[in-house]
Amino acid sequence: MSQIEIIRQEYCTGCGACANTCPVDAIEMQLKDGFYLPKVYEDKCIQCMRCEQTCPILNRESINLPAVYAAWAADDVRYNSSSGGAFWMLAKHILEIGGVVFGATWTDEFYVRHIWIDNINDLPKLCKSKYAQSDLNNSYRKVKDFLAKNRYVLFVGTPCQVSGLEMYLGTERNEKLITVDFICFYNPSINIVRRYLDEKYGLNNLHKFTFRDKKNGWLSHCTMAELADGSIRHEKNVDSFFKGYFRGLYARKACTNCTFSGQHHHSDITLGDFWKIEEHDKSWNDGRGTSMIIVNTVKGRKIMKHISKTFKRYELVPKEWIRDGQHNCKTAHPGQAYFYDLLTYKTFDDAVNLAIDSIYDIGMVCVQSYKNYGSAITNFALYSVLKKLGYSVLIITQPLSSIIKPEIEDNFVKTPYKPFENSQFYENIEAMRALNKKCKMFLVGSDQLFNYEIYKQIDGLAKLDWVDDEHRKVCYATSFGVDKILGTFQESVNLKRSLNRFHAVSIREESGVELVKKNFQIEATWVLDPVFLCEKKAYVDLCKDVHVNKKSIVAYILNPNMKKGELIKYIADKKNVEYSVFVDRGMDARVISEAWDLEFYHDVKNENWLKNIIESEYVITDSFHGMCMAIIFEKQFIVINNSTRGSTRFYSLLKLLNLEGRLFDSVEDYYNKEQQIREINYKYINKIIETEKEKSMNWLQQQIRI
Repeated sequence: MSQIEIIRQEYCTGCGACANTCPVDAIEMQLKDGFYLPKVYEDKCIQCMRCEQTCPILNRESINLPAVYAAWAADDVRYNSSSGGAFWMLAKHILEIGGVVFGATWTDEFYVRHIWIDNINDLPKLCKSKYAQSDLNNSYRKVKDFLAKNRYVLFVGTPCQVSGLEMYLGTERNEKLITVDFICFYNPSINIVRRYLDEKYGLNNLHKFTFRDKKNGWLSHCTMAELADGSIRHEKNVDSFFKGYFRGLYARKACTNCTFSGQHHHSDITLGDFWKIEEHDKSWNDGRGTSMIIVNTVKGRKIMKHISKTFKRYELVPKEWIRDGQHNCKTAHPGQAYFYDLLTYKTFDDAVNLAIDSIYDIGMVCVQSYKNYGSAITNFALYSVLKKLGYSVLIITQPLSSIIKPEIEDNFVKTPYKPFENSQFYENIEAMRALNKKCKMFLVGSDQLFNYEIYKQIDGLAKLDWVDDEHRKVCYATSFGVDKILGTFQESVNLKRSLNRFHAVSIREESGVELVKKNFQIEATWVLDPVFLCEKKAYVDLCKDVHVNKKSIVAYILNPNMKKGELIKYIADKKNVEYSVFVDRGMDARVISEAWDLEFYHDVKNENWLKNIIESEYVITDSFHGMCMAIIFEKQFIVINNSTRGSTRFYSLLKLLNLEGRLFDSVEDYYNKEQQIREINYKYINKIIETEKEKSMNWLQQQIRI
């Protein structure tokens, strides 16, 4: 791989010097993720090394800090400029002596592209800040052509673009080339800029746009849009684009690692806004704009001396007046990855506002790292449903003080959760109050989170006692696991108090609805477990890259014993097929081996477990979620009732689907009723599920109020 390809991956500025230098056109500038970057065609490359010799990143030189000036052009020029009009004055002079000016303009489709002009009537096209990387196209070659014709050339671009031009020209630079760069914070992707414009105005409806209009003064950051019907819209305040820009939300790595926009520039002249100059001399800020002019070279000094008298005001000022941090963005906003994810399902404004302050629509409360496949797939399902509905989700798990400790490892081959979607681990429940500032509402996930034997081991996480009264609190398809409230009387009183603070409660077992009504006087709603709300495709995609040795029978057993082992072998022998057996990853392999004489899979990844069920024909399980996944993927199955982990959820779901005949109280019960087992008609089952799914989704959507 060439040095250019290596630079391209993280540090390339997209100046295009390498592409313009290549004698065999083996390098092409391509738009990737909204930025112009070089693509090297290795099959065309002749290894002349011209690209590396002209790359400004690989050939960086530093120069001394030059002289700094503050300047005002005439008031009418300043009004039509982003700053104090210095660029206009320079360009006007070059045009008047028969030269050409290169700079960035908006295209009709609102891309930013470098063009050249030789007529002052075209100069307004190059004025005003664009806040996006420009497409240089063939500008470097055109500059070279004009210099060969002995014409003056003023080239204006970002510091890296200017450096790229100078590296491209090499010894062919001459006194008739004047290079001008500007104080560059960073350049956002053109995709970001166009997305912003399209959502705010509609690209097809936009005729003209200015990022910094001076209708409300120099410091206002007022945008101006002229629409197709001739109407004008001004944004008077700092809008979402600038809110994100100033905080480095759109900054790419090449910009945060920039070595061109600091105190040492390759250009003859550097221009910029002289922000905060009033802190040193109040007379310099009259609200119309003040240019900072940094003269870097002898050539730059000569031309500025020549035109300085044409300015309304032009003075040498101390270099210390240059505002710290103005040169370039050193650190991208920590919410940048979250922002780009939000853009896939939120509006631009919402994506900026949520990412800047690290705010999430929903705090999903669950036990994320519990060593149980059913728990993992339930969390994934609810998360997927919420994301599909267009909500941002912060996954909140138990504190470090819990008996069941949170773990960084989530047992996925490739975690489906983005890093920014996982909340930090808090020391205790009290510390979790900080989450009130990060989430608009809180949703307790499914599974047995209100089973006393579980919630006492997670410090009562699901009770949401740490959430204030201003935030909406809802639980979806929660479970008590059993048909009675466990724990002491006082613990029951405490749970009642906590649950009555919820705005809405839904339970996945019919018996649970009566349970909370009787014990807590809460009107709960019976809903489907979230695994039924999640689209099948999400499960298939989750494990699409996992390869398994397909077996006709898959057994998922939470409580192994000899009788269950015998049953698995019996059914496999009768069907004359092979089988695979899975146990939960948190179980002790030695203890399991003593419980039966079967080979089993222990501590496999969640996707592997799921893929085996999807690829099977028949499922044997004592797990509620093992049963659920068998139903979702239309498998023939049997369930051995697991009373130690809660029976009510089995009875409730199977009764709804008229599948009670698939549930057996014991292994012996299966043998006694084996002849009564009939093929499952999933056409009928799926109709029931779709009806209940619609009801459950409606309930969930009604309760999410943000």
